[in-house]
Amino acid sequence: MNQEPPTPQDLFVDCLALVYHEARNVRHLIKAKHLPSTGWEQLRSLPTNRNEAWAHIQSCRRQARQARSASEAAQVFARQFGVGLTGLLDMYENPNWHHAKGYGGNAWAQITRDVIALRKALDGNGSAEFQALVIRLSECRHNNGKLTDKLRALDQQ
Repeated sequence: MNQEPPTPQDLFVDCLALVYHEARNVRHLIKAKHLPSTGWEQLRSLPTNRNEAWAHIQSCRRQARQARSASEAAQVFARQFGVGLTGLLDMYENPNWHHAKGYGGNAWAQITRDVIALRKALDGNGSAEFQALVIRLSECRHNNGKLTDKLRALDQQ
């Protein structure tokens, strides 16, 4: 059975959920004293198990899908987890991820940049690159494979 491709807004919310899901790994930077613990409490409180963490994020994802704009959807996550996308970008750009194996890190910095750019495009502030962003996020890769494959695998649990 063919599945309809997600709308750009749904793709944005899905990628937003993945960026926050992966951000639970901030605990590794904090444990190694590469980042202060303040401000990351809600993300650190997510279960370490990826499937359990994904389950915890779903209420936020559902609420964000009901948002009238991409910025409003992003605010749903920022309120829930106490950090916005630019804070996540700073965390993912931390050079101490360099030695991380299979989680977090600099691979997610570009994904987060693209999610921020898509938010702006969806809200009407950058439509020239809108289609390129949708394609790039649909095809992008992270530490262990394609982002859309990770989303599909998490949703099937």
